[in-house]
Amino acid sequence: MGNRINYDYIDEYIDDLTAAGDMFVSSPQRAFLSEIHSSAVKEGLPVTRIQVEAFLRWQIGALKPKNILEIGTCIGYSAITMLDAAGEDSRLTTIECDEDMLCRARKNFELCGFSERISSFLGDSAEIMPLMSGKYDFIFMDAAKAQYLQLMRECKRLLSPNGTVVCDDVLFYGMVSEKSLVNRRKITIVKRMKAFLNEMMSDAGMETALLPIGDGILISRKKSETL
Repeated sequence: MGNRINYDYIDEYIDDLTAAGDMFVSSPQRAFLSEIHSSAVKEGLPVTRIQVEAFLRWQIGALKPKNILEIGTCIGYSAITMLDAAGEDSRLTTIECDEDMLCRARKNFELCGFSERISSFLGDSAEIMPLMSGKYDFIFMDAAKAQYLQLMRECKRLLSPNGTVVCDDVLFYGMVSEKSLVNRRKITIVKRMKAFLNEMMSDAGMETALLPIGDGILISRKKSETL
């Protein structure tokens, strides 16, 4: 299913311009990331979109988080991207429910030299996150869309004061805003995503923006420790 929140020719133009830009070209892990990105696309795996990667790189490059949490690892592309942008002092924790995907991700972490900076956990994020402690400066959520509302409550608990959480694919192919696009099999996911967006945009403890990047990004900053 293609992107339904922008015109294809605009997406293609932005992707081409971004991929040729200095932020991408100067990336230390660019060659390796390009290799695993191509493999993922050929296999039809949900690898991070170019525009989303650019957004993550810019955000992390500006914020320089020391502790990063990722919810949804897949083959490790976004984890490597974030550590690549964060600098040598940063560490990342990632959670993945698919054992095959996590095995591939761990292999990719070894190949790029990041394995010692990454802690990875196999299992359902909804079961693992309540058991976690500590604080994270930056959280990237790209997991099961129907779980976003539940997982965000744990994200708030684990997020440092002034910490940032970014959620991917929140416009869900435009389905959250246009009934005619809704696939019957996706009705429950769409309802839950709309509930998630409504709650986040009205949450007085978070400063939140919704952006039409990729398939929609929600970025939110924690204002206090009272959440």
